[in-house]
Amino acid sequence: MSGLAESESELFENRGKLLFRSTRFTRRLSGYNSAKTKRESIDLQINRQTILKLLRDSGHPITRRELSETLGLDHAGSDRVIKPILLELIAEGQVVRNRRAAYGLAQNMDLVRGRISAHADGFGFVIPDADGDDLFLPPRQM
Repeated sequence: MSGLAESESELFENRGKLLFRSTRFTRRLSGYNSAKTKRESIDLQINRQTILKLLRDSGHPITRRELSETLGLDHAGSDRVIKPILLELIAEGQVVRNRRAAYGLAQNMDLVRGRISAHADGFGFVIPDADGDDLFLPPRQM
């Protein structure tokens, strides 16, 4: 029992609710279970479509903190629910994370998909997959 000696703690039943009592604290275990159940029900309501809809409706890239506040999650909830979904969407190419750690839909951002051709002097070019002119990349952007 959490490292407490038998004389310092006792376990007893009170009105059908299990209580753990020690000289340091008393914790109602039934309240913990209902909070866990409530948290799990919120987690089930948040899915890929929910996050994609929020990103689509915002019209601009938004941070994970803003997503968490909109969905009513704390930092731990964000790590547990939103982060894995965002990483999956990034891997699929549906969502892009910018330098300011904001997420947006790839189709709404002004991005060019293509191949990079590097030069020995440090600069390079993006050769677009779609027809179009090559884009120059200075050494700092390589």
